[in-house]
Amino acid sequence: MQWKNTVTVITGASSGIGKATLELLKKEGSLVYNLDNTPPIPPDPYFIDCDVSNRVNVEQAIKIIYEKEKKIDFLFANAGRHLFANIEDTSYEQLESLVGINLMGTFYLLKTVIPIMKQQQKGSIVLMGSDQSFVGKASSAVYGMTKGAIAQLAKSTAIDYAAFNIRVNCICPGTIQTPAIILHATIGLINTTF
Repeated sequence: MQWKNTVTVITGASSGIGKATLELLKKEGSLVYNLDNTPPIPPDPYFIDCDVSNRVNVEQAIKIIYEKEKKIDFLFANAGRHLFANIEDTSYEQLESLVGINLMGTFYLLKTVIPIMKQQQKGSIVLMGSDQSFVGKASSAVYGMTKGAIAQLAKSTAIDYAAFNIRVNCICPGTIQTPAIILHATIGLINTTF
C-alpha cells in the first residue's frame, strides 16, 4: 500500500495500539493526526485534544484537519476503554462512559468522516473491534456489548459505502500487552484508553 502523501486520522494514538500504528504509518510517509484526550510523549504537532465521546469535539477536530489538509485518506477509529465487570457490578456511569467512548465515539467519527471520503470518492476506514466482537468472556458484559456492536457497524457501513470506493474493515485482536492491560494486571482495574 502506498502511504506517501496520504492523510491519516487515528483516535487514541497517544499509547498502545494506536501509538504503534501512528509510528509505523509516519515511517511509511503518511501525515498522521492523533485525536486523543491524553497528550502524547514526546509532544506531536499533529496531536488534537479530542474526547471522542463528545460529538462536537469530534466534528471540530475533523473540521480542523480537513480545512488544513483538504482530504482524509484513512481513518483508524481506535480509541476505546475496557471495564472488567459483570452487569451487577457495572454502574450506570460506567455503562454510559463505555458506550460513549467505544460505540458512540466510533459512530461520531464515521458520521463526520464519511461525507469527506464520499466527496473524494475514496477512503479506507478501520474500526477497532475485539475478539469479543465474536466470543463472550466473563466479567466483560458492557465491553463485549460495545465491541459486538462495532463489528456489526463495520459490516453495514462497508455495504452502504462500497459504491463510493470507501472500504470499511474491523480488526478484532485478542488481549494485547498495552498500558491498559498492564494496569489491570497491576491493580486489578482497567479504565484507560488503549
